[in-house]
Amino acid sequence: MPDSKHATSDVAELIDLLKRYVLQETIGPLKTMGRSLAYGGAAAVMFGLGAVFGLIGLLRVLETETGTTFRGDLSWAPYGLTVVAGVLVLALGAGLVLRGPRPASTVRAAESVANRMEPR
Repeated sequence: MPDSKHATSDVAELIDLLKRYVLQETIGPLKTMGRSLAYGGAAAVMFGLGAVFGLIGLLRVLETETGTTFRGDLSWAPYGLTVVAGVLVLALGAGLVLRGPRPASTVRAAESVANRMEPR
């Protein structure tokens, strides 16, 4: 008959091994994914703020620095041009997001060029 004390320690060791394995395979990747999502979210917020401030700046330049070009019947034109610029910025951002990841060969080629340009 097997030693029950030895069997109990084997079961406890197996349970401990399973716990460590589950933590390693779930918590680690979740932390990495959370970090990526945090950086991506921060980048999206900063890009959005930059785009809004840039469009407001464009509107103010068109209203104040164009002299009498947009006076009278053309007083709507700075707003229209700013909306068109905003749609272009949105299309550019959507195109970059929907494009998906670049092929690995393109990434390696870009890294190779960047490495050759670094001063030694």
